[in-house]
Amino acid sequence: MEGLLYRAARRFYRGVDRGVISRLDEARAAQLRQALRNLGGGLLRRPASAPAVAPAPAAGWRPPALPDWAIEEMRVQSELEPELFPSSEALARFEYYSVPYDYEAPGRAYARLHREIDQLGPCDHWLIAPWVKVGGADKALIAHARALASDFGHRVLVLATEDTDSPWADRLPPGCAFVAAGAALAPLALTEQASVLTRLILQRAPRAVHVFNSLAGWSAYRAHGLALRQQSRLYASLFCDDITPEGERVGYARNFARDCAPVLDAVITDSRSFAEQLHREVGLARDRLHPVYLPVEHAAEAAVAPAAEAGRPRILWAGRLDRQKRPDVLAAIAAACPEFDFDVFGQSVIPWEKSDLAALRGLGNVRLRGAYDGFDSLPWRGAAAFLYTSQWDGLPNVVLEAAARGLPVVAPAVGGLPELLPPEEGCLVPACDDVAGHASALRRIVAMDARARSTLAARVLDRIERNHRWPAFVAAL
Repeated sequence: MEGLLYRAARRFYRGVDRGVISRLDEARAAQLRQALRNLGGGLLRRPASAPAVAPAPAAGWRPPALPDWAIEEMRVQSELEPELFPSSEALARFEYYSVPYDYEAPGRAYARLHREIDQLGPCDHWLIAPWVKVGGADKALIAHARALASDFGHRVLVLATEDTDSPWADRLPPGCAFVAAGAALAPLALTEQASVLTRLILQRAPRAVHVFNSLAGWSAYRAHGLALRQQSRLYASLFCDDITPEGERVGYARNFARDCAPVLDAVITDSRSFAEQLHREVGLARDRLHPVYLPVEHAAEAAVAPAAEAGRPRILWAGRLDRQKRPDVLAAIAAACPEFDFDVFGQSVIPWEKSDLAALRGLGNVRLRGAYDGFDSLPWRGAAAFLYTSQWDGLPNVVLEAAARGLPVVAPAVGGLPELLPPEEGCLVPACDDVAGHASALRRIVAMDARARSTLAARVLDRIERNHRWPAFVAAL
């Protein structure tokens, strides 16, 4: 009962304050407020049983959603300030703030990470990533770490900032240390994570810091970049935008790079097309943008395309079965080409984007083969072609690896793919969802004789030899 009276008295007091007191001059307002407090007596004192600070959230707790009236207000105000548009991606970035209940958490995280890093000895290049696991960005991270440690002789630290496994950490080269910082940072708000990272970097003073898709790393750049650059050169790698279901372009380039541009020494991309897009659409200066083609180590077994198997032509597809890679388009292409068999390798990686694979499972000429461990674990020998169906991309590693083995590739002309695949041979399809275009390109390649397949493979391999071998990568860095 005491709690009910307290809440009722508070509501009454706030109503009078908004409706009456706020319209009075300062002296009269103060007098009336004091009179109301005297009248309320103990009602306006918080019950003794109420907690003084917010309790720790229970396991599985989720912050409350933004109310509908606030979302509608943002929609209206976005006509004046476009960044206020309440897209699902923007709303997901909002943080929920309550009364802080553990002021010492950032200090504990800092102390824990400081001890771990201190034991490693001096590291003059820090690479900050969310994790080190299966993915093109992770392969780029490993390539950078290898070049810095092996070719340039630096002592490298890779710092993983998300609280998740890093199964590819054992692929990092000798001379490269690894610290899984995610468990220490996970209890902190993003602003606190940025502060902890900043303090660690300032105290260790590495020669350079390089962020690969780490939200905490980018947040440290944005909040404390001027301090960080006093002792360290600041770099970032960007590969491509993401696109929301509503069609909005988002990602680190859109959400951070523009704000961080004044403190960045360089932004590295894996294709010239994305570097130009960042200059044109995000406003990054061309002299800060450096396209560095990523290396592919595999040398083709011969400078000709591998012979296709006899019988029904087999088309190979491999990648993430997430929205970006358009498994729905893959299903439509397979349905339009009943004379081909499709071997599909991969799995969904992004938990909130699990794709509906019912259409693929329902096709008699499609075999869903599950996850794979590297391109050479795939049955690429004897395949008639490699099919790629991404809606947006940089210059994807899986296409590089297929092309380096002499496989003809059919893909949409997105991202950096036109920089690898020769358009004159009809391998590139203008749009991702052009099902008829993909089907026509596949039929054209399957109908090629051995000489035509060899000519196509040689043209692509020539680009790989010039741009995507290890010496070229090191020279670009």
